[in-house]
Amino acid sequence: MTRRHNRRPGYWRYYERAAKTMEGFMEDAILGLLHDHPRPARRTSGPGARPAHSETKLDFACLGMTSENDPYRSACRRLWRMRHVWDEPILSHKELVEHMQTIDAGWLDCILAKTAFLCLEELAISGAAAPLGADSSGAEAARYEYTEAPGVTLHDFMPPDAERPRFKTYLKYHVTAVLGHQVILTAITTPGSVHDSRMLPAMLEKIRKFGFDFSGRYFNADRGYDSDDNFEKVFESGMIPNIRQRQYRGQRGAPPNPAKTCRALAGGDVQPLRIRAEIIH
Repeated sequence: MTRRHNRRPGYWRYYERAAKTMEGFMEDAILGLLHDHPRPARRTSGPGARPAHSETKLDFACLGMTSENDPYRSACRRLWRMRHVWDEPILSHKELVEHMQTIDAGWLDCILAKTAFLCLEELAISGAAAPLGADSSGAEAARYEYTEAPGVTLHDFMPPDAERPRFKTYLKYHVTAVLGHQVILTAITTPGSVHDSRMLPAMLEKIRKFGFDFSGRYFNADRGYDSDDNFEKVFESGMIPNIRQRQYRGQRGAPPNPAKTCRALAGGDVQPLRIRAEIIH
């Protein structure tokens, strides 16, 4: 028999108060982002009936679901609390899903970058020297794909009326963040078969594109990002790569390969700005 965990008196009262305060804060933050950085207007096919739901309301519901990882029911409850802002009917699940499919990935990257800027402003002192890091995480998707073995048909091993075999798809989330403060800078979703090393240049390019300046900071990553090109990209960004290097056969205990220029530079304690100048010139 397990012992029941007893909460302190008044625990749930303070819990509900904190939850309501956090909900109001998130709603105000999302509305502020939508006001400052609206989504580009979509092209319409021509004049027609007035839509029942405004674009801002649909964007608010989709961003709320994405940021809080909420189901559709929670999104409807959030819109019901915000009924004083939009005097419109409640969304249906179909309408919300269809609108989610129209959101451009570039606009989501912009919203994520602006959110990171707001977090970094709050961490101007405590996060001034915090290192950056990159990593990935696999996730099992809810959808299935019908697949067949190369060169083999179903008639070779199954009856003609049998259903094709289906398998769940797997995704991978590639993220760069400010370590110790949980501030996500970039996020890219790819199929599960994409290697981590291939996505680091794209994430560093997004950091440069949105105007982040992390010159002089360390950039941490595991062996999955070990390549001379990745070391070069980190140096070009003004950061010091702290990427764990793989030990190849016959190189255990030996210095890095001199042909790998950037990997060799990462082994010494050299100022990143001077290394950047050596690489560019």
